[in-house]
Amino acid sequence: MTPEPKFSYGDLSIVSKKNEVSPILTLELLERNYKSISYLINKSILFKASLKSNKDENLNHEVMLLEQISNKVAKPKLLIYDQGKELIDFDYALYKIPGGKPLCTYWNGADKSEKSTYLKGVISILENLAGEQTKLKRPEISWYQFITQKTKRLTHQFIKTKCNEDVKQGVKNYLRETIPIFRQSEQILTFKEFKLDYFLADERGITGLLNLDQLGFYAPEALLTNLYKYGTPGLTYMKSKCVPNKSNIVRYFINNLPFFNTETDYASVIKFNLLVEALEQYVRKPSNKRFYEYLLRVFEHDVQLN
Repeated sequence: MTPEPKFSYGDLSIVSKKNEVSPILTLELLERNYKSISYLINKSILFKASLKSNKDENLNHEVMLLEQISNKVAKPKLLIYDQGKELIDFDYALYKIPGGKPLCTYWNGADKSEKSTYLKGVISILENLAGEQTKLKRPEISWYQFITQKTKRLTHQFIKTKCNEDVKQGVKNYLRETIPIFRQSEQILTFKEFKLDYFLADERGITGLLNLDQLGFYAPEALLTNLYKYGTPGLTYMKSKCVPNKSNIVRYFINNLPFFNTETDYASVIKFNLLVEALEQYVRKPSNKRFYEYLLRVFEHDVQLN
């Protein structure tokens, strides 16, 4: 198997010169994960490159989605999308951001009232995204079917591990008893993984979207689970430059986003999703003590939303 090429500053320099985005006066690394890397150039141009050669993991989905989101949401404007890999060894895109700075520039130093203003802006964007009717192909199966199939597969794998038999039976019973809560789940356009870094702001409030990397069709419950992880110290999560406000961030979103039903037992939903995530990691590498401890922590403790 041919190894994936490694991205360097030289690649960024070549792209900036070719597309007249030079000289580079300021450069901020926004995010680097297993599939992409993104920089903010001169505080106004977003550069993103796909780090995967697999065509299913390139930037095409993001670019198509960006074009189809209505102007209700202030979003980056695509300047160029190059899939040719003739200039550099990566698919890359350049965007003009709609204005403002990354929210984390203001968030960490904001007081309670200012943070409330920023969260209201975030809520507004999430609500508009959820109402979008795009031309993109939606998932062929329901979220309940997806979760059911995934849970059955993981449970089958988990039973074969050397984990304590009482834990195995307890986890199996909990998943079976809780999964009906997802029967009414609907997929909306939202973030699979959430963090405040994905938004732009100025001193007055949110000015738009910065990053669409994790945007797709998911159940609101998936968004809620990642909000819980985002606001809970100690849970594995993507790196964020914004220090989340632990106090009731999940409850705030439940109370202010119309696609959440305040009567739903979201504590059980979150615990279920965290347990499935822990199982997924554990069956992948049963010898890893950290995942076993995480599994037990999730299973043995209740989720508190207030």
